[in-house]
Amino acid sequence: MKKVIVALFLFIVSLALVRCSNREEKVDVGEEKEQEAEIVDLSQIEEKYDRELLNFSRSVLAGVLQSGSHSGLSSDNPYKYLHYGVFVTLKKDGELRGCIGCVYPSSTVEREVSDMTVAAALNDPRFKPVSPDEVRDIETEISILYNIHSIRSIDELTLKRDGIIVRYKDRMGVLLPQV
Repeated sequence: MKKVIVALFLFIVSLALVRCSNREEKVDVGEEKEQEAEIVDLSQIEEKYDRELLNFSRSVLAGVLQSGSHSGLSSDNPYKYLHYGVFVTLKKDGELRGCIGCVYPSSTVEREVSDMTVAAALNDPRFKPVSPDEVRDIETEISILYNIHSIRSIDELTLKRDGIIVRYKDRMGVLLPQV
C-alpha cells in the first residue's frame, strides 16, 4: 500500500455533516479558492517520486528534532513544483501521534510537506511534541488534496477514496479518507 495517499477531496456544506464530523484536525481556514490551474493526474506520477516525498518528510522530521538539517526533493520530482493542499499524519505504534495540514496551499507540495511535517510533530495541540528519541518509531503518511469540488448528495462519496471538507459559517473540518 502506498504511504502517499492521493485523496480526492470533496467540498460539502451541510450543518448535519458538521455535527457528525466534529473533528479536531487543524486546517488553514482562509477564503475559498478555486483549485490551481495546474491539473495533473496524480495517479500517473511515478511511485519513486511518492517514495522520495515520504523520505523527504522523514528527513525533515529527523532534521528538525535531531540533526538540524535535511535535503530537498530532486529537481525532476513533480512535487517540487506542484501546488496542492497537503496533510501529514504521524503515527507511533499504529496510533495517531500528530496530524496537521492545509487545504489550500500557499506554496509547493515540497514546502507544504516540510511545514506540515514540522507542525504535526511539534504543534498538534492534541499531543505533546514528538521527542528526538521517538523519531525512529514514527510512521509518516502524506495525503495530497486535489480535485476539490462541491457535491449535492452524500451518495456521491466513495468511502476510503474520498475525503470530506465540511464548512459551516467560518468553521471548516476535514475528514481524511483513511480515517
